[in-house]
Amino acid sequence: TLDLTTLPADEQPSVSYAETSDATVFVITGRMIWLYGQTLYDSALAAIDAGRDLVIDLGRCEHMDSTLLGTLHELTLCAETAGKNLTFQNVPQPLVESFEELSMKGVLNHIGTEPISLPDQLTGIDLRATHGSRQQQRLLKAHEFLAELSDDNREQFGGLVETLRSELGEAGS
Repeated sequence: TLDLTTLPADEQPSVSYAETSDATVFVITGRMIWLYGQTLYDSALAAIDAGRDLVIDLGRCEHMDSTLLGTLHELTLCAETAGKNLTFQNVPQPLVESFEELSMKGVLNHIGTEPISLPDQLTGIDLRATHGSRQQQRLLKAHEFLAELSDDNREQFGGLVETLRSELGEAGS
């Protein structure tokens, strides 16, 4: 596992948030990899469950692996199902290209054109808080969601999904 304490402070990935009168704002910073997917998912889902709209600011995000991309897709579906607004803002072009490449139309449809100003006070979320088996479940769920989006994705992620299902002892769906 990656030890966050070995990275220089300015290279450590982070997720922070703030509540505005209109929404819960999440700011994602750095290189986000699968280890942090469950923490982001839990935090964003808690806001949706509390009836809050979400703004996810990706302006400081340098990279997201496929687990995080699948997690964003799943959160988009959760927000839509709950009737909540979800806006991605300040999305760097490489991430837009990843969304397009993976047929993430739902996420693309939620990219805002006029970003809100970020709150001055952001609260950090402990990215090390998630238990290992939940991280593996997140890895599986995220890739299952991505695999459903297109034939190319199914081809790209199908083997990983099957491997993860067998490792986690889950029957194929």
